[in-house]
Amino acid sequence: KAEKAKPASREGFIGIMKRPENRTVAIKFVMTVTSMLFAPIAVFFFVDGMMQNMGHPRDTCLTVAGLSAVFAVNVVGGIYAYVAYLEEHDLADQKKKSLEARDQSRKKQ
Repeated sequence: KAEKAKPASREGFIGIMKRPENRTVAIKFVMTVTSMLFAPIAVFFFVDGMMQNMGHPRDTCLTVAGLSAVFAVNVVGGIYAYVAYLEEHDLADQKKKSLEARDQSRKKQ
């Protein structure tokens, strides 16, 4: 007889993120979401204020501030991608070392 499939977990996203093995993922997720929310807003108002203090017209201030905010979003996304890239290579290196250690232990036997 075929085994019945176990029912899917109902703990949801929050429950999954609270698991100890997902702690680093949850921290990176929260930091990225927070950065995506606050970095562009902070950059927008900072650049807008600086441009106004320099005496530029209002439409120029808003345009430059908006473009700066878009740039900030891209910087946050780029940093996230870079961290994910480094993490992937670390995992690949760990797997490679693990396989090499296993092969060496087999050769000794």
